[in-house]
Formats: sequence, C-alpha cells, structure tokens
Amino acid sequence: MFRIILVAVLIIACWRWGDWRNWERYYSTILYFISLDFLYNMLYANYPLWKYTGLLPNHTFNDIFVAIFTFPCIALIYLPYFPQKITKIILYILAWTVVYTILEYTAYAANIFIYFNGWNIWWSLGFDAGLFTTLILHYRKPKLTWPLTAIGIIITMVLTHLPMNSMN
Repeated sequence: MFRIILVAVLIIACWRWGDWRNWERYYSTILYFISLDFLYNMLYANYPLWKYTGLLPNHTFNDIFVAIFTFPCIALIYLPYFPQKITKIILYILAWTVVYTILEYTAYAANIFIYFNGWNIWWSLGFDAGLFTTLILHYRKPKLTWPLTAIGIIITMVLTHLPMNSMN
C-alpha cells in the first residue's frame, strides 16, 4: 500500500511540477536511470544489496514497477530545476539525496525494502548522492558519464565484495 501511495504522490507531483511538455529532452537520461537499475539487477541477482517486497509477487516485478513509474517522474522533476551556481548545485543534490534516502528508509521501516549483504541506509546515502550527481551529468554530458559510470560500478562491485561466481 505504501508503494502505491508513494507512486501516486510522485505522479501527482510530476504532473504538477514535472516538465512533461519537454519530456524528449530528458528521455535519454530517463533511460540511463532505468538501465542502471536493470544492470544492478543483472549483476546482483544472486548477491543482492537490496530488494523490493510487497505490492507485486517478487522483487523483479516490484523493481520494474518502480523503474517505470517512479524513475521517469523523478527525472522530470529533478532535471528541469537544476540550478547553475555551485552552492545551489550542492544544496540541490544534497536535498534530493536526503529526501530520496528518507523515502527509502520509510520503505525499509515498512518492510517493503530489505537490505542484504552488508548494505544499509548509510551505503544508500552515498549511493543516492552519486545517483543524483550522475543524472545531471548524463543529462549535460552523456559521453563523459558512461565511462565514469563504469568506473563507479567497478568500485561498487569491489566495495560490496560482489563474488564473481554469483553472476549468471
């Protein structure tokens, strides 16, 4: 139920504040956002750091639901209002990181988001800061973002001790 309420609120917020008229501008970054999530699910299928539970029968369906309904809304609200001054940029990324992490923690407390293999809210806080940084970087400089993303994925795999034999 929490996920449905959250998605409904997000869709309403997106309808109100999202840049729907210019969705094509953000389309490649929305796909980048979704593709990173799907890549996580492939790499960590047998060694998850987190999983969604609840609403739908399993993590895969819950994750697809989140990717389809929340990620585009987040991008359509986050990207158009991105500030230009460095202090405002830092505060903007920090604010989105904190809100996103609080929502995750609320989902964790509601038992519809579960941590595994040493992952916790503090890992998520750093991960979310990286996520919101790479989203704007991808929007502005996609060719630079992909190599940096690959490096970030490798670092994450090392830090989380992803066993190579856990991959299909």
